[in-house]
Amino acid sequence: MKLSRFIQENVRELLSEWNAISSSYAPAGSGASLGLGRHAEQILRAIAVDMETESSPTGQQARERARGDIAESGSAAAFYGAVRHGDDLSVSQLAADYRALRATVLKAWLKTGEPRDAERSQQLLRFNETPDQAFGESLAAYDAQARRQRAKSQAALRESEARYRGIVTTALDYAIFTTDAAGIIESWPPGAEAVFGWT
Repeated sequence: MKLSRFIQENVRELLSEWNAISSSYAPAGSGASLGLGRHAEQILRAIAVDMETESSPTGQQARERARGDIAESGSAAAFYGAVRHGDDLSVSQLAADYRALRATVLKAWLKTGEPRDAERSQQLLRFNETPDQAFGESLAAYDAQARRQRAKSQAALRESEARYRGIVTTALDYAIFTTDAAGIIESWPPGAEAVFGWT
């Protein structure tokens, strides 16, 4: 049986095994495996369809045209990467998800006991290309999510610092000042000067 057909016909069993492995290293209480079943299934089905596409440079170009821009594609793999980022998984754990996917599929397929021949070897090679593409889409979405989160955090920090500076520089009746861990004064605004008389 062709590997792509094997994936399509055994998708539920493969997902069950894949989810068992990937949930084993998710942070406790994160709910990391919740809501991913549909997207994980779509990833597996997309891999099976992708394997049926010609493996030549022309076929590769056709796949890339069909996928379009990863950031705008809204692919299951891209969604999977964004959700895994939200689950607080590291990039290493995201990569482990795809290693688990590859191992799960190959282990189950090789157990079918069909003879190994040139066509079967070609299917193995083709299969090894397709999860890498899905991983690339997941990683791009994971990275985009991380950049958005970092930008939000930086904006919030800037806003908080501006608010603090506004309060400290306009409060002339209060001696609000900051020190470092050693007790050395780091800021001495006008309010502190007015209260203590020191500049």
